[in-house]
Amino acid sequence: MPPSSRLDASPLFSVAQLEQYYHMPLREVAALLGTYEGALIRACRRHGIAKWPYRQLSKINRQMRYMDDVLNKLDGTPGEKTTARRRLLGQRYATVHEKASARRIGIVLKFPSDSSKLKISFLLNHD
Repeated sequence: MPPSSRLDASPLFSVAQLEQYYHMPLREVAALLGTYEGALIRACRRHGIAKWPYRQLSKINRQMRYMDDVLNKLDGTPGEKTTARRRLLGQRYATVHEKASARRIGIVLKFPSDSSKLKISFLLNHD
């Protein structure tokens, strides 16, 4: 099978579908969706998601759980720094999730006017 037809055969996932699984490792998501990791990675690149955000989000979740434990140990009287830090972590989580979903990769190409074959070839071979 030629490489171009293999790429076309990979399943198409929307950003909304991918967003639902950011909290899970890529391997688990691929198994859950009945596809393979490479297809998910290609789908992410197609939508401008440079890197699967699971590890970043899980790190922030760990930090938030730690802060929740600290807040619970303070018997309901958290200090300003603690609550501010917890709020900051919540904002960081939202930012990472939002950035992963936003289309961030943009390529602007300029072709000479006499290179129409080159332009058509590029557009056909690069999704």
